[in-house]
Amino acid sequence: MGDILFLFVRRLRAPLITVILMYAISVWGLTLIPGQDAEGRPVAMGFFHAFYVMSYTATTIGFGEIPYAFTDAQRLWVLVCIYLSVIGWAYTIGSMLAIANDPNFKALVARSLLIWRVKGIADPFYIVCGYGQSGAAIAKALDRVGGRLVIIENRAERAAVVAVEAYEHPPLVLHADARLASALEDAGIQRPECRALLALGGDDAVNQAIAIGAKVLRPDLLTIARTKAHVAKVNLEAFGGITVINPFETFATNLALDLQAPAVLQMEDWLTAANGTECPPSIDLPRGKWVLVGFGRFGQAIAQVLDGAGVSWKAFDP
Repeated sequence: MGDILFLFVRRLRAPLITVILMYAISVWGLTLIPGQDAEGRPVAMGFFHAFYVMSYTATTIGFGEIPYAFTDAQRLWVLVCIYLSVIGWAYTIGSMLAIANDPNFKALVARSLLIWRVKGIADPFYIVCGYGQSGAAIAKALDRVGGRLVIIENRAERAAVVAVEAYEHPPLVLHADARLASALEDAGIQRPECRALLALGGDDAVNQAIAIGAKVLRPDLLTIARTKAHVAKVNLEAFGGITVINPFETFATNLALDLQAPAVLQMEDWLTAANGTECPPSIDLPRGKWVLVGFGRFGQAIAQVLDGAGVSWKAFDP
């Protein structure tokens, strides 16, 4: 809130000074121009009456001439002040509208509103960093089991998608870089209601930075990071306290289970599914020769599983 006030005052500094000068000159002029009472005797208007007259004149309310009917000189001065006030307020209101449409101001307001809403969460919630395919799938799965969510996404177009998707409990979305400690703190990582953080960015280095930052800020928090490279997984496991998931290795492990013990994989999928989920069907992978299209990290992980199961394969890679 302090950042919003600072930006607002800084941008409105010139318009506010203009309005203050306009009022000061107008009030000062009314006190200097002599008026007349009912008997025609000269009367000097006090500052209070002058400010009162200018207040209802500048706001177009118009209560009349007080404390006595104005002289022509006073009316001429008020006429000048009317046009001055119109120009001053038009300049000020235009500046206020420009601030309201400023992207930086909008971002500050949105962030302050999110911080306020995060503080109001009384139920357990999870922080999901990254709203790609995996992030969206996990967010929807957590929502189905009643989990509240705070999503941090650095790409504006992805952050905007969350608002139009169907959620039982609409997530709170923070458009920010989750590698920054301030972003994690704004998302409520220090709150006791925060139960876990999931780093699901598309880059291993980003996920490492997010996970390590989360453990530094909240050592007791369950922190899960996705990595695709073995070295990234080793680094995070060496740091300690971080659950690391390599999707290639996970898929390969499930593939090996289906080739060797399909019932075990079927039972594992059922036990780890949401409450009330029916038993999933068995995958029943074919046992013949395999063709691997692409032989990167994913293809190599699959090849190791096929070798272990005694399945012949051939890989094609550009």
